[in-house]
Amino acid sequence: MKTIQKYAKFIVAILGAAVTAGAGLIPDDTLNWIAFVAAILTAVGVYAVPNKTPEAGEHA
Repeated sequence: MKTIQKYAKFIVAILGAAVTAGAGLIPDDTLNWIAFVAAILTAVGVYAVPNKTPEAGEHA
């Protein structure tokens, strides 16, 4: 579980980028709104996931 916490912000950012990029596959007038909402939710998700604080003796 510690490994997942170590990369949590990265995982959220990658998932958000994939959803935003995948929104380009939707050939509809709602495409702009879906891409916009996906980008906003990605930013909120990355903000909401706390940074992992290094433990004693751990290097970045």
